[in-house]
Amino acid sequence: MNNSNSQIIDNQINHTIQFDDRMNQSIAEISYWSNFVANIGIIFCVFFIINSLLIEEIYLNTFIKNTIGNSFDKNLMVIPAVIVSIIYLIPLFFLKKFSYQVQKAVKIASQQDMVESFNSLKKCYQILGYVTLTLILIVMITNVL
Repeated sequence: MNNSNSQIIDNQINHTIQFDDRMNQSIAEISYWSNFVANIGIIFCVFFIINSLLIEEIYLNTFIKNTIGNSFDKNLMVIPAVIVSIIYLIPLFFLKKFSYQVQKAVKIASQQDMVESFNSLKKCYQILGYVTLTLILIVMITNVL
């Protein structure tokens, strides 16, 4: 019984995956779409940062001076928007890196590049998970107060 358990563990450790043409085609398509999503996300973040700064100059200067006066600190709206955009850029860069590395791995059939690409994807999802948990905690704390 003990011998059969060690055989199962050895098989799990030494198990390798072989990529056939269908898998390579799917991975190439995943690479394309992850690159697309990363590029659109980066463009969105850059526009969001620019928009935040323009809103500060155009909208807040006219609206707040006319309604609230000079007592409102306009940085309270701009700084969080810029920080959120910068935080969101981090997983997008890892997604972009994944896209490039997986495309390279499929093209030259490199196991090392494939491992690095999936490590980049793992980092992307880890950061998104941390951000999601942080946002949930912030919502919970603000609802309690």
